[in-house]
Amino acid sequence: MGTITVAGSGTNAITLTFGGANTTTGPAGTSLIDGTYTLSILATGISNGGTQMASNFTFSDSGTTSGNQLFRLYGDSDGSRTVNQLDLANFRNAFGGTDITFDFDLSGTVNQIDLAAFRANFGAVTP
Repeated sequence: MGTITVAGSGTNAITLTFGGANTTTGPAGTSLIDGTYTLSILATGISNGGTQMASNFTFSDSGTTSGNQLFRLYGDSDGSRTVNQLDLANFRNAFGGTDITFDFDLSGTVNQIDLAAFRANFGAVTP
């Protein structure tokens, strides 16, 4: 289950954080598990100046490379829903750097731990 934190009064920004069963058990334990997701916002929890939102809002993954995109597949750097040769080229360029796209354990550096996770997902397709 995720939590939502509003960035500040009068803003349109929110931060989603995830914990428990939604995250990996890696060193940092903060990487969202590969899969497709649905974001639901209940109208009863949202108001603007005392006026409640009219209806619930749901944003679901389309399951394709077009339409709504709400999925996680570690290593899929181009959003193709597959970890493939293009992603490998991007990973190689990111290795040793700080690109969060490939920093699986959020250590601050793309390193051997991230390489092991990338190798495990190579050839994977979004579940």
